[in-house]
Amino acid sequence: MGQDDPDRCTLDVQYKDVVWYSNDNDFKRAIPGFSKNDKYAMRWAGQIYLPATGKYQIRTTSDDGSMAYLDKQLVVNNDGNHGMRRKDSKVMTAKKGWHRLVLTFYENGGGAGMQVMIKGPPTNNKWIKLAADMTRPWR
Repeated sequence: MGQDDPDRCTLDVQYKDVVWYSNDNDFKRAIPGFSKNDKYAMRWAGQIYLPATGKYQIRTTSDDGSMAYLDKQLVVNNDGNHGMRRKDSKVMTAKKGWHRLVLTFYENGGGAGMQVMIKGPPTNNKWIKLAADMTRPWR
């Protein structure tokens, strides 16, 4: 991704779960050099591979606000100041292949967390953590 690409991935996460932070310390352990507890925002941008055409859902659980966009459409709006809260997208029909995925999160104060899950035909319609092998950087 070029430096002049405004949609470039600003965080290159290299571990099993792409976005799975349960508390402040999870962010600090997973992100080199990161040490904040409050007043920050993060954005993950890339692509997700859906191996079959079918009905899918995305879930964010966050403290404070989060949003998920699939192919530039807001699909989860879990925004606002709140403790850990789960929000699911509506059921979406998506075609097999790569799809643009953008996740946003902010932490205002107090506890922090951001977790992303997906369900659809390849997961037998059961919620699973969004994992690195399902994604790639935006191209």
